[in-house]
Amino acid sequence: MIRLGKRRLLSLFMAVCMVFTLLPMNNMRAMADESWTEGLQADEAGTEGYNEGGDEAKTASGPAITMITDGAVEYYDLWVGGIQVTSENKDNITGSGIEKGTVTYDLDNCILTLNGATIKGSKSDEISGTIYKYGIWFWGYLKINLMGSNEIIDESGSNTISYGIYTTHTLTITGSGSLNVSVSTTGSTSLCYGIKGTTGTIIDGGNINVSVQSDGDATGICGDNVTISGGIVTSNATTASSEVDFVNAIYAEKNINISGGTVIATGTKMNGSYPAAYGFGGANVNITGGTVTAKAYGYNGNSDIAAVNAKFTFSNGSVKAGTDSDGSVLNDYDNSKLSKYRYLSYEISPEAASVNEAKRVIEGGIYTMAQEDAGTSESVREGLARHINGLSAMRETGIAVTADDITINYYTSAIAGTSDSPAGKDGSFIFTVSLSNEGGNGNHSIHKRNNHRNSLCRVNG
Repeated sequence: MIRLGKRRLLSLFMAVCMVFTLLPMNNMRAMADESWTEGLQADEAGTEGYNEGGDEAKTASGPAITMITDGAVEYYDLWVGGIQVTSENKDNITGSGIEKGTVTYDLDNCILTLNGATIKGSKSDEISGTIYKYGIWFWGYLKINLMGSNEIIDESGSNTISYGIYTTHTLTITGSGSLNVSVSTTGSTSLCYGIKGTTGTIIDGGNINVSVQSDGDATGICGDNVTISGGIVTSNATTASSEVDFVNAIYAEKNINISGGTVIATGTKMNGSYPAAYGFGGANVNITGGTVTAKAYGYNGNSDIAAVNAKFTFSNGSVKAGTDSDGSVLNDYDNSKLSKYRYLSYEISPEAASVNEAKRVIEGGIYTMAQEDAGTSESVREGLARHINGLSAMRETGIAVTADDITINYYTSAIAGTSDSPAGKDGSFIFTVSLSNEGGNGNHSIHKRNNHRNSLCRVNG
């Protein structure tokens, strides 16, 4: 978690906590728990996917609710392109609403993988005379893994409430692929949303492009919390209505937290006597990393237009802002003028960027240590420092660590094998690496646990 401090007066500090297993015999290996489901668990009442402090959305485990018919087929509470996912089709979900590509569902981990998919169908429900439409609909916590180029298109709504993606709990989007979400509705009672994870939307990878347009309210990406730590995220929300409607490119009831990636959020209100168009909207916006741009456009005399309509805080970088929506004239950020800014941009400092890269390198490393080098916690610290500094990507950051920068907790030595017990017994420990670079501020800790033996360590933040 990034903590705010005086800019440029403190050094940027980050702690990376990992868990290792000390192996008996010839080497020591370890593996941090890589399960994406680590975090809050859903209770019977539907526990919300965020912590009470409101720092960021959390993921939680639990498959979709299932129904069994004829003692054989399970029907999951997951719909893709108007097709309900079942135990029979989950490995190759097809139908008229999925025009091309491959769509699969991993029930055990609640992961939906889109691989070059074009989704144009939708699940439709009628509630009290109102039609609700969903390109993807899921009851629970869902992770979407992107591969190749994907798109979700819904442009047929008239006085509907339409969603590109909707989940009742936290939604996580990741992967190396891209996703274009386009939703448009017409009619004065229409509403449209691009991506909504009700208790939280998390994006940590991929190239996400959301475009929504409505005669009513239009919201690009939303949830109780929206957390972006990586990838490229572009969200455009537009309304042409003259009614009292709101436009938010990215909106969160509690917190928008951005710590990495590239984010561009644009809200546009075409006309209306009571305009309300925002790049970021909600309660709080906190930026600690990445490259971020928020813009808002208003026409025909509109006045209630702002790049950010929320409490705004930032650290580890600088902010420029201006009253012109195109950002033609920018000045240093002045919080007293926040409501007047129609353009706002954040850039992480070089010092903070180098620490973030060092963090990524260490977390992505694989570490193997001979047992004789891990006989004591002190020897473990020295060995880890040598290994980390020896990584070529680490050297490129210009940051080096020493044994004094590494803290060992909960150390248990390994026991070598004997004739009676050839396998021996694994040892374990948790270590924390502290990284610093002059010119930045803040701190960050990542906690992982290890419940594995004889395995490599790969930590994914």
